[in-house]
Amino acid sequence: MSYRLIFEIEDLPKMANITSGKSHWRYAHVEAKKWQVLVHAAIGSQRPPEPLLRATLHLTRFSSSQPDYDGLVRGFKSIVDGLVRSGVLVNDKLENTGAWNCSWERAPKNQGKVRVEVHG
Repeated sequence: MSYRLIFEIEDLPKMANITSGKSHWRYAHVEAKKWQVLVHAAIGSQRPPEPLLRATLHLTRFSSSQPDYDGLVRGFKSIVDGLVRSGVLVNDKLENTGAWNCSWERAPKNQGKVRVEVHG
């Protein structure tokens, strides 16, 4: 089976230094839940018949400020969790997704978004 899902969400996940360590755990939980709901809504009826055992992820952040690499990757965690909870991926372990292909592109201030591509 060949499966391809591409969607964009016109919002940006908070960067890791904002949601970890320096803030209350409840704030990080609310932020993660927000992204899981946004991902679920963006997928709509495009779910595969069964969650993918193996998939390749291409994740792009469009923002006015370039993040450092570890912050970029960590910023996609709630989005990938949303793919699992929505039934697109069976799991987000390395054996299921391999290393995520994360990239950044410049966008005008206040016009940030994310693009998610899943190939399975």
